[in-house]
Amino acid sequence: MEFLKRWFRREKTEAPEAPMAAKAPQAPKAPTALPARPPRIRMLPLHAVSFRVTDPAALGEVSVANISAEGIGLVPKPGSWPAPGGILAGELRIGEGLSEVKAEVRHANERLVGCRFVQIPEGFRDRVLQAFFTELSALRMVRVNPEVLQRVDDGVPSLFVGDNGCELYLVEGPDGVLVRFTISFFGNVLEGGADGKLQGGQLQDEDSDGEPRYKGSAMHVATGPVSEDLLLTARKLLSNVEGLSPATREKLNALLTRS
Repeated sequence: MEFLKRWFRREKTEAPEAPMAAKAPQAPKAPTALPARPPRIRMLPLHAVSFRVTDPAALGEVSVANISAEGIGLVPKPGSWPAPGGILAGELRIGEGLSEVKAEVRHANERLVGCRFVQIPEGFRDRVLQAFFTELSALRMVRVNPEVLQRVDDGVPSLFVGDNGCELYLVEGPDGVLVRFTISFFGNVLEGGADGKLQGGQLQDEDSDGEPRYKGSAMHVATGPVSEDLLLTARKLLSNVEGLSPATREKLNALLTRS
């Protein structure tokens, strides 16, 4: 994809083929580790998600810190919480949808009560995946080795890439200033920089007939006005890109928030 290629170095060098090394004796296999839990989506004020505990009922409305199709993280509040292994029952609202769920408390501290869903209604996982498509796409973004990126004169470049046309390219100056950035997602693109100006558009190819595409071989940017919905989606995406430093994420969100 030409849009992606522009970030990478153009020169190519081929290293000589290394001789095949003798295989070392294999060590005995270690016991299989338990699978890691699915990554949780960070909740923001812009997410329409709430959880009301119905048992124990005294806890009532509880703030949601993060969520996945398999579990939920709750913000502790004064009250009698079940110990790890105990069960919480409640009503989880995602947008306009309300689901009655039960969750087992797995761990708890002064900042977070982590729970695993043990009883959910039919179709619940699909609804979560659909509601948080943007955030889940962000969680799959990975940082590209900076050694393969083209050097630039105005700072240090970074590139994160993922599925569904999700890419984030940014350049940071030696003093930590966010010099410029380009973020693309689901066929859309936003460009901005330290001057605070934003430019938006859609990624298109020669055969797109003006329709946005996720993939193509001759991508270019068609500029247009930046809508509030586009900014909202960008902030949701950035909030869940793992490997992006909190300071850089804060700068990006500030540039994507209209005063």
